[in-house]
Amino acid sequence: MNTTETAPELAPWTTRIAGNGLVAGFAMCVFVLLIGFSAHFDALSLFVWIAAAVFPFGIYRLIKRSYTASDFTLSFGEIFSEALATFMLGSLFPAAMAYLLLRFAYPDFIAMQYDMAVQAFASLNTPEGNHLAESLRQFRANAPLPDATTIAANIISFNAVMGLLSSVVIAAVMTLANRPKSN
Repeated sequence: MNTTETAPELAPWTTRIAGNGLVAGFAMCVFVLLIGFSAHFDALSLFVWIAAAVFPFGIYRLIKRSYTASDFTLSFGEIFSEALATFMLGSLFPAAMAYLLLRFAYPDFIAMQYDMAVQAFASLNTPEGNHLAESLRQFRANAPLPDATTIAANIISFNAVMGLLSSVVIAAVMTLANRPKSN
């Protein structure tokens, strides 16, 4: 009878990013909902900031699982590509959610937020506040507000850029923290 334990086999790259992307996508959906609800419930703004600070560490932990399961043999490029793919796949979920919510459930959300911003600046009753309120009014008269498709595309674009930057940091930290020690 063989009593030696073998490490569990590392799941294929596509399986790992699919699982990581689902977790990241769920977290991003919660984050987008927090941002939307914080427009009406000021106390939720604190949770938006907390979520923004915690999210990169959560992604790091997801990618670290793969790195650990590989017995720390993944290269910088492999870690980077897994982290970036996780961000890219994960960003599709909040984009789809935001599109559906802004298109069907709350189609006037953007207009309401815009009007609230104009009112907030006008209520300052200062020359600067009045100038900003008037600038927003003129902008709205001359240009359409972003629609659900534009918001969804911006969510994907933002997450692609932030995912790229975060993936470089995650891969660098993992490879530098676990490189072989020289005697």
